[in-house]
Amino acid sequence: MTDALKRLWDSTADFQKRFRLDEQFNLPAQMRCVSEELAELNKEVYGWYFTEDGLEAENFSINATEEAADVIVTVLGVLMGMHMSYADIEDALERIAAKNDAKTHDTHAINENGKVARKEVAS
Repeated sequence: MTDALKRLWDSTADFQKRFRLDEQFNLPAQMRCVSEELAELNKEVYGWYFTEDGLEAENFSINATEEAADVIVTVLGVLMGMHMSYADIEDALERIAAKNDAKTHDTHAINENGKVARKEVAS
């Protein structure tokens, strides 16, 4: 995964330079792009979820995977605009992985919204 992520980071950096986005960071525009990419991912995921046709479901799966990668690329562009480095991203990924690894059935449960959240401590 790290090699693919590094490849995507480098590709996104080249893309940013090619279109001079690194010289003119526009946060509102970039966040609109993130929202658009998330909407496209949402469409493909729900398409997969609600289809009963195996071939169509496979197409939705492929498209969802590519849309997820587009979301990652767009978010990487935002982070680059914020002057984050690849090392910053790696560090954050490690912290989040460790945080996820530490969650157990003793400390967390699935809440009413379907999210794994810290259990409420009775006082």
